[in-house]
Amino acid sequence: MSAQSAVEGSEKMPDPIEGKQDARRHRGGNPSGPCGGKKRRKDTKRDFHNPYNFVPAPPRSVEDPDLGDHEPCGHDRYLPGRYSGRLRVRMRLETPLLLPDTARVWVTGRGKDLHRSYPVRVDASGRPWILPTSVKGMLRSAYEAVTNSRFGVFQGHEDRLAFRAQSGSALKLVPARIERQGEKWIVRLYPGTSPIGNDGKPPKQNYGNGSKPLLYAAWLRRYQEHAKNAPTLPNGDEHGRKVWAYITLWNHGNFYFWNVEDLSETKPSDRALGKRSTDRGKKRGIHAMQDVPGQWVEGYICHTNWNIENKHDERLFFSTPRNRPVTVSLSDGEWEGLRRQWRELIDNYRKTHEDA
Repeated sequence: MSAQSAVEGSEKMPDPIEGKQDARRHRGGNPSGPCGGKKRRKDTKRDFHNPYNFVPAPPRSVEDPDLGDHEPCGHDRYLPGRYSGRLRVRMRLETPLLLPDTARVWVTGRGKDLHRSYPVRVDASGRPWILPTSVKGMLRSAYEAVTNSRFGVFQGHEDRLAFRAQSGSALKLVPARIERQGEKWIVRLYPGTSPIGNDGKPPKQNYGNGSKPLLYAAWLRRYQEHAKNAPTLPNGDEHGRKVWAYITLWNHGNFYFWNVEDLSETKPSDRALGKRSTDRGKKRGIHAMQDVPGQWVEGYICHTNWNIENKHDERLFFSTPRNRPVTVSLSDGEWEGLRRQWRELIDNYRKTHEDA
């Protein structure tokens, strides 16, 4: 639903009485502060603002009958159940306001000395005049923000905006490879030893240090203090290379992860034991789960280089005989959309760092 429709009166607005009742329920029944009762501690979680987006962008409910996603009502007629009318507003200026009348511009000078001057836009009585569309645009923006509406004006900005996701969202990322199968390309998911959850996150498991998710991809030490004694191959570990890896289970506090201890170009014997470390640098709270046996797995190195300042590991995408890769087939339209999104992301990275 567009905010413009609501401002102009063609969309159904919430009942103001119901809104007040909801506000009272939200505040709770106990008085607080100087009027009586014990002052409640402020819930700081409600004040979280994503530092990368600058504007909170919570998940949107697209199924709501009024504020969900649907075709907007037309403005060509009065519709039952919809509001219509006029909004009268009074504004107080907090900063200087410029009202140039571009239709009455005058020009002085020529060439490099050319200068344009604009008089103040006024109405028939000579008073400064603010265009109604400017006011409507401000109200529309405010309405879109409070209702978490999708942004409505993107002419000339068809490409998606890149943003840095919150660190917790990485749990929903399932390792994937684009692979050739006969005459077509497919997406193959490598979930490691964890089943893929309905929301993308691996389900919680308990290995003796509490119930927590076990990440899909294994960690491959490469940078900073983690580079010491990192496993390597004689011919390098370039991106996409198929290898055998000896992995051990580690506890990171909020999750478990597999750590690559040793690499091999060929399949080791079933009884071969790889190296086993007990230290992963200065990070406290990270320790190996010594009671869980290590194992050899076949996988692919995901090597994207040191593209983040605090990055310390690359990744190994792998699967096991008990948890095979998942094949996903895409239509031609889905492939085209995927290519476009990756191209937009790469172009955005290049544009952002072209002056770096």
